[in-house]
Amino acid sequence: MMADYLEYEYDRLDKQFDHRPAGPFIVEAFSSHEIFSGRIISGPDLHTVAATTGRVLALAAPRLKESRSHSIGRGCYGMS
Repeated sequence: MMADYLEYEYDRLDKQFDHRPAGPFIVEAFSSHEIFSGRIISGPDLHTVAATTGRVLALAAPRLKESRSHSIGRGCYGMS
């Protein structure tokens, strides 16, 4: 499901911005917000649900209890 959504959005954004960055990209979905924060800032308290570092997109998995308010779209692109 997530891969299909990301492919769809990649194509949609390519058309919208007439830009297609070269891949491949790595998507890392973490099972806890603390692990996600540790991956991005080496600490437990990052106040966001997703971040990119070059070709890597890291996000806290949307199914987490503490993250019920965000979706895959919001996690991947800041919108939903």
